[in-house]
This record gives sequence, structure tokens and C-alpha cells, in this order.
Amino acid sequence: YIDMAHKYNSIITAKNVGLVTIIAAATATIIILNQPTNKLKSKRKRKVAGNAAAGHSAAVDAASSPLDISQLAIIQHDLERRRQEILNEFERSHHKKIPDEMHRAMDYIVNELVLSQCPPQIRLLASQLIQDYAIMQHNIEACDPDPQIIALAKHWLEFDCGDNTALQIEQINHRYALALRSRSIKEFKHLFAWLQAMDASHRERDTIRQNWILRNFQCACLLGKWTQVRSFGEELERVEPESLAANGQQQAPLHPLHLFEYIALKLPNQSANFTQVYYNVERYAPRFDPMLCPPLRFTEWHIKHCATLLTFGFSTTPQTNHDLQQQLAVGKDDDGDGDGNKQRKYTKVPTSSGSRMMFVYGCLVQFPCFWVQIPASNTKMQPVVLTGPWNDTEMELTASYIRRMPQQNSDEKERENGEKEKKKGKLIKVVRSDLRLRLDRKLPFNPNEDSDGDDLKEESNGNGKNMKKTRHSGWHWKGDFEHEEGVLQCYEHDLNNFQFRKNSEWESSALKFTCRTWKIHMVITTPD
Repeated sequence: YIDMAHKYNSIITAKNVGLVTIIAAATATIIILNQPTNKLKSKRKRKVAGNAAAGHSAAVDAASSPLDISQLAIIQHDLERRRQEILNEFERSHHKKIPDEMHRAMDYIVNELVLSQCPPQIRLLASQLIQDYAIMQHNIEACDPDPQIIALAKHWLEFDCGDNTALQIEQINHRYALALRSRSIKEFKHLFAWLQAMDASHRERDTIRQNWILRNFQCACLLGKWTQVRSFGEELERVEPESLAANGQQQAPLHPLHLFEYIALKLPNQSANFTQVYYNVERYAPRFDPMLCPPLRFTEWHIKHCATLLTFGFSTTPQTNHDLQQQLAVGKDDDGDGDGNKQRKYTKVPTSSGSRMMFVYGCLVQFPCFWVQIPASNTKMQPVVLTGPWNDTEMELTASYIRRMPQQNSDEKERENGEKEKKKGKLIKVVRSDLRLRLDRKLPFNPNEDSDGDDLKEESNGNGKNMKKTRHSGWHWKGDFEHEEGVLQCYEHDLNNFQFRKNSEWESSALKFTCRTWKIHMVITTPD
């Protein structure tokens, strides 16, 4: 899915880069950066390139004298130019090399810019360059950002916005983006506390309030604060997308709750599907107590083994139901008395190297379910992405998708529904798919187990020799996987109605309905 991230970069960067930065702090869109090198750690000051000498000399002189408006304008223009050149050069290197100009910019910020002399706009630019550096190195070296780099970027964001509404929105969004890039739960806890402590007279202004609600909602999802997820989610439903614009820039009219789903589907390794968490929050509150959560983290888990067994199937379509009953009958014919015979009935799900991943965002796990595909376009399919909470003993991941069916309404029917269509839009048919994966943790996984011989052979580089048991070999997880799918009739207006999306009893009004349940056995490299 790392390849998938590069594949879909153009979708976001071409048109929606501002939207993604505001809604999901999309780490895949603003090119990718991370920790300090020996160059940055060096205490000596460096000379900066001559083509920006005016801006740099102004920054150096700031230590001894205040900067006037023209000097500040030169510094701001220089930082903007540097950042654009850095991003362009990073693109040309196909994200494989940190540009030399990036190192020079970091030295300039650390050794020459005087923070106390810089107004908020320059501080935002400096912090953005530091974050760019963090993302780049994270992509190249596949390591978490250095806490010192994150602390430096955060320090540049600590300023008073006064009555400047646009600046306050920028500060909120930059701090969220920084927490996301830090891959640190500690930073999200600090951010959540900072948002809660924000002066009420500032945060209650209309445009600030919308962004304040948005970031509180995302933090609550990642930290497993279900009461706040529910309350902020209900407020977020009422947010108008246009109110989330920054610096007066018009954004695409896509509601945040729809955008969360879109980004998670296209880039499951970059952003969690917060919308799915909100839809199911009532189920989580009694089962996933935040006080009982394991240490939260941002990481990836590998799937070593996956096998399924169909145990139930039903469809209102006669032929589909007949086929399901035949599949169930085959399983019954092979039934045995012992657990060993029953284990042989499981069908191993082939997993390619790119699909053996679960992505962990704090208390949430996101899993691209490679054996269930949905249309990505008229010619391509893509895996469904399940999202939900986890703890030491269980996890529950869900997904829900609605897609329109081709319309074949006659002119007569259109006239009959004319009055209703004026209010609710056209009467349409949609296909709804709901998926739920429930897993309970069982025994630790032993790499020498006979039942996982195929995995063992692959992981031992094909030499067939037994691997030594390691501390983090993983755990057996067993449970149920449910897939419900049906055809519904609704109005176009319903597609943007969140109550329609949250309705868990839609099956009763479905024109067609099919459901399947599998037992599932997975081996996942979850921590001890």
C-alpha cells in the first residue's frame, strides 16, 4: 500500500491539496519528510547560498536590531521560494533524496532566524519547512521523526493570534498536521488539551469553531474518547464544508465526514476513517474502555496467516441463496469430530506482500481487506478498508459503502415522482455493503507450527529451515467476519443524510439482500 500511496498522490495534489491539508492533514500530499542529520546537529553556522543573501543578512541582523516591514517581507518571500524549490526538487528525485537546499534551509532556520523577531506568518512558514524535513526523512529512512525536530516545529507554532481569525485557523491546522507527522500519541494528547484550553471568546467565532470542532473530533477518535467522539461528531454533521476554508481560499464542497472515507479508501496507510468510527461509536463505548487501552501508538502490523470458513449464508435472490447453501453443504460433508479436522476446512486466503498490513492509528486499526473488492472506477477494483478500535484482547473493524446503480427510469415514472424530486432529488437505487470483522486474541504464535508451514517456508527465504522463535512473532486472532449487501431505493438527498448512513436496520427495507458469515483465523504481529 506504500505503492498505492504514490499512485493516488496525484488525486489529492492536483486539485484538493488545500482541502486535504485542512481536513486530514494528508501526509501524502505535501511531500514527505523526517529527522535531523549530522548536518543539522552541527553547532557551527554555515554560509547560505548567495542568491538569497539579502534575506539571510536581514535575519542575522535581527539579533541586534528590530526588523522593519521590508526586511520581514524579504524573509517571508525567501522562505516561500525555498520551500517551493525544495518540493520541486524532491519530486524530481522521486522522493528518494532530501534536497541539499532542504539542509541549507534547516541550518538557516536553526542558526540564523531569530524567533522572537518573526511575526506569525514567518513562524508558520518556518514550522512548515521543519515539518517537510521530518516527512521527507521519514519516507526515505522509514523511521519515526526525531522528537527534537517535532519539538522545534512546535516551538515555532507557539504564538498569540490575537483577533486574527485566519491566523488562528492556520495555527490549529498546523498543530494538528504536526501531531500527525510526529506519529506520537503524546503529541495528540497535548494537542487535545491545548484545544480544550483555548479561550472560549476565540474558539466560538464561526470559522474558528468549525475547525476547532473538526480537530477535537479527530483527536478524540485517535485517543478513544468515545463521549467526545459522539458529541463532536454530532456538531461536525452540521458543519458546512465552505466554512473550513483557510485564508479565504475556496475548497471543494465535500463534507469532512465524506472526505475522511474517501482518503482512507485511497490511502489507508496515511489517514484513518474517522467517519466509520463515528457511525459505530455507540457500539464502542461499553466494550472499549479508554482506561483499559494498551499503550497507544502509530505503527504497522504484519499479517502472517489468514484463513476463513463460511458458516452462514442467505440471500433473497433464489439463485444466490442456492449457491450459498451448496457451499455450506460442502463444508458439512467434510465435518469431523476433532478440532484438527475442523481446522482443515478453513480456506487459506492468499496474501501478497503488499496486502499483509494493518495500520495502527492510536486506538484505531485500519485494514485493507484484500479478499473483498469494490469498484474504484468503471474498470478497476480496490479493497474495502475496515476501521475500528483494538485493545489487548479484541478488535472490531467495520466498513460501510454505498454506490449508485445505473438508472433506468421511464419518462412516466419521472413525471410521477416530479414533485418529490424537487425537494429530495431523483428516486434512485443504491447498493449498500456493510462489513464487520470481530477478532479475539488467543495464544502466542510459534513460527514452527505445522499449520503455518507455507508461511514459515516463505519467511525463511525458501530454505525450509525452522526459524528461531522471536519475542514479537505475533498472536493468533480468531473471530467472525460478516458481509451484508443489499439494494435500496432512496432519494439523491439521502446520500448526504448522515442519519441514512448511520441506520443499522436498513436490511428491513432492502429490495434485495444477501448476507454471509465466516469464521476467521489470523496471525498478526500485534505486540506482547
